[in-house]
Amino acid sequence: MAKIDEVSVARLIARATGLTFSGRKFELGDWGQADDYIQLRPNRFLLLEVEGAGQKHPCTNVLKVWPYLEAKPQVAVILVQAFFPGSPGYNSSRGNLGSWLGQQLEANLGDRFRYRRLVIAADSSRILDGVEELLQCLKHLN
Repeated sequence: MAKIDEVSVARLIARATGLTFSGRKFELGDWGQADDYIQLRPNRFLLLEVEGAGQKHPCTNVLKVWPYLEAKPQVAVILVQAFFPGSPGYNSSRGNLGSWLGQQLEANLGDRFRYRRLVIAADSSRILDGVEELLQCLKHLN
């Protein structure tokens, strides 16, 4: 995904939530990075993964958070996975697997992990789906 799309998506989410992204990658140790993040409180983070034309395995972006959280039991994460309607994982078995993994991680990790899927307009102008669920998730943190 082009950096500009990550920035555009982060801006849309920031506008919807009133929160500000760091503009930097979030290091997940040996497991990779998330595209951007917000520190909500100490040891509480909202991580952003933007799934664009180049991402063919969106489930990996969900799965890589699990070993990070296993190694950091004091940390809790809300993972926002943003798709565009034309993203390869938007309506595929691999995209569905990512959503399923997110649900399984929620069940296994309890309050330490929340997964929210957003759909972004192709021109990055607005969030088409999922913002209400994200706002509810953020509300329960406070």
